[in-house]
Parts: sequence; C-alpha cells; structure tokens
Amino acid sequence: ATFLELHLLFPNSLVSQNKKQHSGEIAAKVVDQEKALAKETAAKKARHNVYELIGLALFALSPLLYLPVFIKSRKSGSPVKAKKEIGHNFEIPAFSPTTAQILVTKKDPDGKALAGEIALRAGRGEITIKAGKKGKNFTYAKTSKYKGDLPLLNRLFKKVGNGQSFSNKDLKQYSGSQEITSSYKNWQEASQKALIKEGYIDQKLQDREELLSLYTLGLMFVSVAAIVVCFFLYDKYTFWLLPAILWVLATFGLARLRLHHFSDLTEKGARATEKALGFEAMLDDIGQFKLRDIGELTLWEQVMPYAIAFGLAKKVLKQLKLEFPEEIAADPYWTYYYAGASYGAFASSFDEAISSSAGSGGNFSASSASSGGFGGGSGGGAF
Repeated sequence: ATFLELHLLFPNSLVSQNKKQHSGEIAAKVVDQEKALAKETAAKKARHNVYELIGLALFALSPLLYLPVFIKSRKSGSPVKAKKEIGHNFEIPAFSPTTAQILVTKKDPDGKALAGEIALRAGRGEITIKAGKKGKNFTYAKTSKYKGDLPLLNRLFKKVGNGQSFSNKDLKQYSGSQEITSSYKNWQEASQKALIKEGYIDQKLQDREELLSLYTLGLMFVSVAAIVVCFFLYDKYTFWLLPAILWVLATFGLARLRLHHFSDLTEKGARATEKALGFEAMLDDIGQFKLRDIGELTLWEQVMPYAIAFGLAKKVLKQLKLEFPEEIAADPYWTYYYAGASYGAFASSFDEAISSSAGSGGNFSASSASSGGFGGGSGGGAF
C-alpha cells in the first residue's frame, strides 16, 4: 500500500463554525514546511537523474568488457581458404566420413556421419546386407572381416540384434535404452577427441575458444538483464537508452563474429578441412562433369560413405544411375539403394530407434539411410 500525506489549510471564512482556529503563524509555518518538502523532492529527483546518467554511462561503456575477446582471439590457428578459392577436390579423403563431416560443419557428428561409417564398413566387406521378403526388411550381419572398431555399431548388434546381426524390423521394434544414448554420446565425444589426437585441432586453442564463447554469452546475458531493468527504472534518459542498447548489441555481434572466424585448427587440420570442403563441393556439383571420366562404379563405392555423411547421397545416386545404369542393374548392392520401400524403411526404423533412445539430434535422414546399399568389397585408392 502507498500512503499519501496531505497538508491542507482553509481560510477562516470557509470554516467559521470551527472553534479551533489559529492565526497566520501556523499558515506561514506550514508553507515553510511545504517549501522544504518541495526542495527535498527536487533534490531527490536531481540525484535520481544523476544516478540515471551514471548508469547510462556505465551501460554505454560496458562493451569495453568485450576487449578480452578481441585481444585473446588475435592469435588463432591456421585459416581455411574460402570455398571459392578451394574449388573441387577429386581425391578421396585420407580420413573417415565422420572426420570429414566434423571438419565441414564444425559440429558434433550426427546420424548421417554414422550412416557413412556403416557404409564404409559394408564396402570393406565387414557387413553384409540381405533383403527380406518383398525387399521391405533388410538384415545387417557381421562377416569374418568385421573389426568391431565402432563401439556404437557394436552396441546396435548386441542390444538391438542378436550379437551377430540386426534388421530394420529390429530397429523399428526397439524401444531404446540409456545404453544406446550413452553409446551415441560417447561416439560423438570420441570423434571430437580423435581430431585432437590426430593433430587436426589444437587443444589449447579449442579450450580458449570455448572459454571466450562462454564469457561472451555471459556478458550478453548480463546486458539483457540490465536492459530490462533500465526500461523500468529510467524516465529522464529513456531517449538515450535506445542508442546505448544498439551499441551494446552491435559490440556483442562483433565479438561473436570475431569468434566465428577464430580457428582452432592446426596447419594439418586447415588443409584437411579444405580437402573436405572441396570434396563436398565436388559431390554437390556432381552433375557438372562426367562420372566415368573420374572413375568406374567400384571407385564410386568408396565415395558414397562421404556423400552420405554430407547429406548428398540422393544427388550422387541419381547421377550414378544416369551414367552407370547397366552396372547398377547388375549389382544387387547398388540395387538396394533404389528400392524405395527399403530405403525409407531403414531410415524410419533407425530414426525411431535413435530418437527414442538418444532424444537428441542424432537421427538418420532418408539420404543417410542409404548405407544399407553397400555389401561388396571395393579396392582402395583415390581418383
């Protein structure tokens, strides 16, 4: 509740019946009191204005707190050329599809990268694919060549299947578990750590980037809170508050842009990233050149795991079918790619299994599901 104190004086002519009448001394005293109160109120308002002005000045100077971001980010890792400078790369990367995806996206590997790994192992003959009745259910089984070097895939064989194989139907019926979630996250973390171990990323630079990112976001959070408070407290300098807010937001944007261009890559990592970007660009522009001039179908089997990891499998498969129709028709493994029902079945069943257990972004898209089309062994080499 808010209390309001009123000091009222009435002339004797208006209150002639009131016996408690006083002389003008009381009126003079009350007037003096009112003058003192008015003076005190003005002083309080002046102090409030000064506090507002000081607060506005401090708020406008707060972007100086971003200076450590600009200073600490000056010395970063090796830069990566722009895509236009890189062009097309026609050499199969010397690293895995998962590594290729991380270098290109700068994010944790997702379901498409995992599908690329499955395709890679199927192409090496470590996994066989058999079609069920009407080609709607496919069974993925280990062979004697299976190395078991992918813990997440091992977990799928063990938990989803019978230890030696699993099918689309098994995946669709699988309700998920924390074990799959843990294996999925562990695979993502291990994939990121592998880049450091293999010399693609500098650990110290990566830690610095993460620390500066957290610092920048923390400052922005405090700034937003200050903005909200200012809108409720300010009255005199509200007009100047908007430019100050724009200035603070602009500085935050510049800091984020600076960190976006910060590189935690080693020289080896930068060159590998350029190769991955060039390889992705080549696959994305695959209709611009003759595939037979690059290599035969067995060579393109080595390319498909990367196309899957980049989410470009559909585009590559469409072009391959146009240029290698007879070879694809004679190869049962390639035929699996074009059996629409099985293509969607693997995608939906695996997507459901991973979604129910991981509950995150680790889903296979339709294009990533095309890993089911590999079964034969193909030779090594680059084109």
